[in-house]
Amino acid sequence: GSLPLAQIMHKYLIAGTGFKDNGVRTKSLHVTRETSMPAVLLEVGYLTNSGNESGMYSEQLQDKLAREIVAGIKEYLGL
Repeated sequence: GSLPLAQIMHKYLIAGTGFKDNGVRTKSLHVTRETSMPAVLLEVGYLTNSGNESGMYSEQLQDKLAREIVAGIKEYLGL
């Protein structure tokens, strides 16, 4: 299901950003509900938060996040 994937991805995103941990939220969103496979919506940070905003424009953080997302997917798939 989607919740185990969300929990794994959350772990890697928190490790990758160091941003405030806002937890995993469950909500019935069309983009994740109307699928036949596990689906998550990743919100890495908030542009309204100056600390998040400056980090998200950093190529170094973007690269690290990409690696963390891949690591999370691999863990979920057992690779």
